[in-house]
Amino acid sequence: MNALLSHIKGKFIRSIEKTDSWHISFGDVFLTIHNPVTIEPAEKGNNPNSLRDLMVEDVKEYGSNLSIIMSSNVVLRINLSPEAYTGPEAMTLKTHDKFIVW
Repeated sequence: MNALLSHIKGKFIRSIEKTDSWHISFGDVFLTIHNPVTIEPAEKGNNPNSLRDLMVEDVKEYGSNLSIIMSSNVVLRINLSPEAYTGPEAMTLKTHDKFIVW
């Protein structure tokens, strides 16, 4: 997950939208997540817009979960287990010169 970390660490969430997938803009970097996502604390998950302007402090992988750790003690946890796969891919990251698929 070093590719993800190097592109979003220190960036702020500029916009976030939850449809069938999560669409997160960090300004010049775009993350789309198709797999299940949980937000901690849970009350933040009821309103994805409450994540706007939070900064990504770290990205960690724990087993089959990827955690995006943000300011204000908020964690976006992505389930990457084979059972959670919904396709067409788990997630994608788009920068000005890269397109990374998980």
